[in-house]
Amino acid sequence: NGSNGLGANQAGGHGAAVVLNAVGAISARAIAANGGNGVATNATGGNAGSIMIFTNTGDITTNAGALTARAGAGFGTGADSVEGFITVNNTSATGAIATGAINTSGQANGHGGDVSITGNGAVTVSGLVNSSGGTATGLRAGRNAGNITIAGAARTITGAISANGGTGVGANQAGGNAGVVSITGSGVVSTVTIIATGGNGVATNAKGGNAGSITVATDTGNVTTGALTARTGAGFGTGADSTQGFITVNNTSAAGSVTTGAINISGQANGHGGNVSVTGSGNVAVNGTVATSGGTSTGTRAGRNAGNVTIAGVNRSITGAIAANGGAGIGTNQAGGNAGLVSITGAGTLRTLAVNSQTGAATGIG
Repeated sequence: NGSNGLGANQAGGHGAAVVLNAVGAISARAIAANGGNGVATNATGGNAGSIMIFTNTGDITTNAGALTARAGAGFGTGADSVEGFITVNNTSATGAIATGAINTSGQANGHGGDVSITGNGAVTVSGLVNSSGGTATGLRAGRNAGNITIAGAARTITGAISANGGTGVGANQAGGNAGVVSITGSGVVSTVTIIATGGNGVATNAKGGNAGSITVATDTGNVTTGALTARTGAGFGTGADSTQGFITVNNTSAAGSVTTGAINISGQANGHGGNVSVTGSGNVAVNGTVATSGGTSTGTRAGRNAGNVTIAGVNRSITGAIAANGGAGIGTNQAGGNAGLVSITGAGTLRTLAVNSQTGAATGIG
């Protein structure tokens, strides 16, 4: 780890690179490679370090120890620090990976770094995975999140996964972009909450951060997740449109089930809704609402479009309402947003509550 700066405008020290590379099993404990903090006036946080763990034979374990590589906290209008990354890769045919919590999130003024945990055997993360952007200070755009990639056989992540953009600070400062979350491979998948939402623009004509995306897929066994959220950040005034993301949960095994919590990819202010696809060859259950509606427009702007909803399986159960509504236009002759297409298909029983898919209201001759 880098150490903290001392005094006005004094930057934090940089974190270093940590590399564990073996032909054989690796057993480690907690590893930290963080930048030091800048603590007064306009001090820059230290750059994050990086953590790389590789083997081609045997298992990798950190014995529940956490892996952390964060940029140090900046202060005031100090310069941006540089994010790091964490990579754990096991190329052996069946070798497992087991880690504690993983954190590459930015501290103040720092972007989040990328996380990649990949192997051919079982992959277990005992704790949170966080790559979100840090809190901006001074006059600054929101900090971006890093991407999160987890691939292997049976995949178990016991803590929430977060890849959110940070909020912009000051007039015309955009929110940070969310990251891409991808959990793929073969075997059972078990996760809890996953969030990849853009940061907000909060003053004058600030753009909301782009939404991230969430992909959870397997070809063997069951898929179980908590709530899934990937929304655009809220924009302000006449700021530019943010870009919507998508949420895809897919199980191609012959009889494996899919179970999720509530799903929300609706736009916040000035954001379109994104597409949702939850599909499997077995039973599919969404325990909560599904929201893909367009956000509220500000300034002079057409209504925001909704995303489409596709749910397919054998017995399908959606315990909350489904909403795929377009937003209303605002200003002279502005079109309303388009509604989304909702498709729920399969061979077995179907249980849903209300399903709404309505266009948004236009103004004048819009």
